[in-house]
Amino acid sequence: MDKHWLYSFLEKAFEEDAGPGDHSSLAVIPVDAYGQARLIIKEAGVVAGIEVAGEVFRFLEPEIRMEVFLKDGT
Repeated sequence: MDKHWLYSFLEKAFEEDAGPGDHSSLAVIPVDAYGQARLIIKEAGVVAGIEVAGEVFRFLEPEIRMEVFLKDGT
């Protein structure tokens, strides 16, 4: 994966779509808020894009921790 290309693409995409941010969220969620998420799959399928998803998360939050239990193609 070409991270330089991906980060350049993400920068442009977020500038276009997100602008200065979601004003409602910015008004009520503290800047230093911490959260976590878990993706739960209820039906059979094939997982794809985990490496790219990780890079998108790191683009937005360089200190993010991501624990992956499956490999792409699983």
